[in-house]
Amino acid sequence: MPSPSMYCLTAAEVPVSYTLGGCSTCGIPLDSCQTTLACPSGTAARLDGGSGDINGNSDGSPTFLYCSEAAGLWYGRIDGSDTPIISAACKYP
Repeated sequence: MPSPSMYCLTAAEVPVSYTLGGCSTCGIPLDSCQTTLACPSGTAARLDGGSGDINGNSDGSPTFLYCSEAAGLWYGRIDGSDTPIISAACKYP
């Protein structure tokens, strides 16, 4: 059961849309889908790399997420470094 410190916002509270295709300025493959996780005020991006949550960008800016269809993996670009992830959410700190 979620607690106030671990509450995740719902899809209605953080709408997500994806773009299919590569991004030459982002440096991701052509067979990718991409989105940006922009968390509402009072929440922060939390990404799960498989061993628990890690923070999104240290400056609080939106976190770029993408999936390489060939590899079948999602990545989060955190402070300029690509990190494999299994989930992403906006959570109250």
